[in-house]
Amino acid sequence: MKEFVNIVKKEIKKGKCKAVIIDLRYNTGGNSRIFEPMISELKQLKKNFGFDVYTIIGENTFS
Repeated sequence: MKEFVNIVKKEIKKGKCKAVIIDLRYNTGGNSRIFEPMISELKQLKKNFGFDVYTIIGENTFS
């Protein structure tokens, strides 16, 4: 997850992102804490770069 967070952070810092979309449609559960580093980073980046954050869920989304 750390590497993925760094990749996302690098892309957002380019300043071209208007929105970040988190797709959870096929998340059937598990350890929900695994995504906390991404949420924390997005929260901080949103303050500095002002993009929108959207989450897509589906009827099979769990957790």
